[in-house]
Amino acid sequence: MVPYGDSYDELPAFIESLRSPGLEGAKADPNLTVPSLEDVLPLARPSLSAGEYSRLQQKGREAVARLSALARQLGWESIGVHSEEISHVLEQELYRVAITGRSRAGKSSLVNALVGRSICPVERVITTAIPIIIGPGEKESATIKYQPNGRPPLIFDGPISADMLAPYADQRHNRGNEKRVDCIEVRLGHQVLDLGVEYVDIPGFDDPSGRIWSATQETIGEAHALVLVLDVSSYESGGLTIDNATREVLERARDRECPVLVVCNKADKLSRADQEEAKLYVLESFDRFRLRTALVHGPFFMSTREVLEARARSGPVPRPFSTFEAALWERLWNTEAVGLRRLFRVFDALRVADEEVDALIAARRAKGRERERLLAAFARCQQDKARILETCRHNFHSLRQRTAALIEVRRGEHFHAIAEYIESLPAGSRVPLVSESVQALQERLIVACRSIIENVTPSVTTLREGAEKAVARTLSEFREEAGLSAQARHARATLGALGNWSEAVVLPDSGDGERMLKVTAAGGGAGLAVFFALANPVGLLAAAGVGFGVSVLVDVLTDRADSSATLRARIEEHANAAFTSFKQSVDAGIESFGRELAKQVHQRMRPFLNDMERRLETMREPTADEQRWHAEMRETTADALRVLEEVLGSSRAVSTLHPPTVV
Repeated sequence: MVPYGDSYDELPAFIESLRSPGLEGAKADPNLTVPSLEDVLPLARPSLSAGEYSRLQQKGREAVARLSALARQLGWESIGVHSEEISHVLEQELYRVAITGRSRAGKSSLVNALVGRSICPVERVITTAIPIIIGPGEKESATIKYQPNGRPPLIFDGPISADMLAPYADQRHNRGNEKRVDCIEVRLGHQVLDLGVEYVDIPGFDDPSGRIWSATQETIGEAHALVLVLDVSSYESGGLTIDNATREVLERARDRECPVLVVCNKADKLSRADQEEAKLYVLESFDRFRLRTALVHGPFFMSTREVLEARARSGPVPRPFSTFEAALWERLWNTEAVGLRRLFRVFDALRVADEEVDALIAARRAKGRERERLLAAFARCQQDKARILETCRHNFHSLRQRTAALIEVRRGEHFHAIAEYIESLPAGSRVPLVSESVQALQERLIVACRSIIENVTPSVTTLREGAEKAVARTLSEFREEAGLSAQARHARATLGALGNWSEAVVLPDSGDGERMLKVTAAGGGAGLAVFFALANPVGLLAAAGVGFGVSVLVDVLTDRADSSATLRARIEEHANAAFTSFKQSVDAGIESFGRELAKQVHQRMRPFLNDMERRLETMREPTADEQRWHAEMRETTADALRVLEEVLGSSRAVSTLHPPTVV
């Protein structure tokens, strides 16, 4: 494998040299097969090694502990804020994917297929009694955790197998969870888990045991994403149904904006035609129960039994499973919460904190013209902050106006659809009830409002990102004017060189070739404000649209219309009220988001500017203790960055003559 770094950068030229004669006038070998650049580039990208996530997380903890100590010792507000924010993000849970569904649907088999190992017990009868959580670890192990006031944890060293866990997880050996096991935590060295991901195999939500059902509900409620497994083998005989328990789980996921992927297992029992019919039934059921917004991918029709058999003989897995894996990986990689990407941002935040300490110490010892220069830079930074806030107010005001205009366009289009509906009614036939007509047009109304949300959301995201970049750039320029040490500049170069590392990560091959997840901005560009903790714009706007008036409940006294003209007037009245309510909700949501953004801009800039102002007011040389504390923090941070560079595999940070600008 070609090392990722300078050699990787030279690959395009190397490939081109293969296509051209080596000497002027020489002829290329006609029998030489030259690979395409697309074929060769994936081979040059590194794979993550087992245990890297845990290793990075530990280094991050050490650096944050040193930063926290420095904040306490110096009493600087901005460093204390950085310490608290980084600690919070560092200790957040891994990105948890819960595999859920009814008993015997094939949940445990799917988890085993995902990790490529037989970890979760699989039987033909109800199996899983407690959650099995599979996450990354430097060393393979399993921990049996008991409920409060129970036995101390029981720890097994690897290799871990389903037979080892069965006495605690299998209902045959632990009926109704009579052993009072809280959960089983398994730690594996696994490339996808090392991205900061956990898979959770949970008991079926139809389990009759109240104790098990309670644990299942709690696990589902904590999941970042759900994979719903349906047994479709009984579709032909009419046994496939989205029952109340399934609906309840999906409704809760939808209400808290938890993405859902649907796997239709045991599809090998159905003909191709039956699979298509079953797919249509599942999608129609999601639409009927208004659950489609939670569904991000699928349904995927497959047989986990066939996948496990392919794994056992080291053969290529069936394409339906490969397609599901690709969709799941893409979903994970697009999510900021995925652990390794989050750790990258933690390390970048440590770099920013180190720069701020440099700048504050430099400001304290500044004299004469140097002090005047810093005071002028401080005033410019304050002016930039005011401009950023004014830009936010202007941009969100403009967005509100554009959205209001778009809603009026959609209102007009819907009224035209109402007119077409009235004209399509057979002449001389009974005039439909108002409720029937509203129901017939309801989906059009929902689609119209959904299109507005989809149109506005990218604009909100763009405005947020623009403000983030402006704040980060302003503070970065100010820190640089105050003075950065050679180590701080090297850290900038290191993080800048690793800024696109996510495109270089190879995910496991499942028999369909090496899949490269090249998602726009997947690496999260070093230098953006890491802790711009704003609400999710998609969720905020979607929440604003809840209850926007598409109910078909019509007063029984006004449900009948004596003519088509009266019917049209009643439908238009209902639609008008729905659009007006929706317009008010979305406008309030955008306005609220704009206020929150302005608040976050102020909170992000205030601590450092306040500390800098105080440093500029009192000149003195740093004490020996302050210099020692800072030196200790620098050493810890530099060590953490060396590990990050080693893990993410780039030698370019030390060889780049002109490192990219990192803000």
